[in-house]
Amino acid sequence: MVYLPPVPVELESRRRDLASSLSDFGTPVLEQQQVGAVQASHPESVVFDPLEVILAGKLDSMAGLPADAKVVWPLIAGLTDSRGQWAEGLAALAAAGVRYVQPLALDLEPADKRRLVERAGEESFHALFHGGLPSERLFSNLAADHGFRPFLPRPLPPVGTRRENRRLAEQLASAGEIWLRVGRSESGGQGLYRSARWVDRESHDLSALCREGNLGVFTWLDPLSSQVITDFVNTGSSTLVQELEAEYLG
Repeated sequence: MVYLPPVPVELESRRRDLASSLSDFGTPVLEQQQVGAVQASHPESVVFDPLEVILAGKLDSMAGLPADAKVVWPLIAGLTDSRGQWAEGLAALAAAGVRYVQPLALDLEPADKRRLVERAGEESFHALFHGGLPSERLFSNLAADHGFRPFLPRPLPPVGTRRENRRLAEQLASAGEIWLRVGRSESGGQGLYRSARWVDRESHDLSALCREGNLGVFTWLDPLSSQVITDFVNTGSSTLVQELEAEYLG
């Protein structure tokens, strides 16, 4: 996957051309785009960044995002972490038909914090420099009440075995991440992550092998990871991921 950060407006056309070229070669792309910016040529690859409109107090402008859009809400102590702000922003995103809203607590460098103080005023100094990181889990609980999924899907190659294997790796990595977020054993979470990395690199069609009952030939797959793959291949979802997500949001 190639991540393309925001660029000045005069370079946006070059960024779009690069995204198109990468997509044509089958390379997954993730484009970070500010709310209100020029729409990307491949909207399925875009993750919207609402930081500017949040800081400007223009939360209602998020209602203009495309349906099924993906949004990462930046959590900054004292600036983007109030419950009222969350409720207003999430209502606007729900009106737009946004599907995924994932929070990201920002651990900023001192220079970035100083720039934010210059913009927001001295009253933000204490929270920015001495406040703790806002809770991603608390935000996701509120977002779930509005119907949003808490974790963004992984950008995938367009077709073929690589796509299907990486979809399975996504399930394993998601299980590993949420497993650790809810405080389950470190060894269990790292085992899921390890299997995700192996599946990412695997050239065999694991979905076909699973349907044939031949997953056992891969000795690096632990029983928990094998169950995640089997569930997903047979039903299109993972019981473990659903269970962990419900615990995370519970």
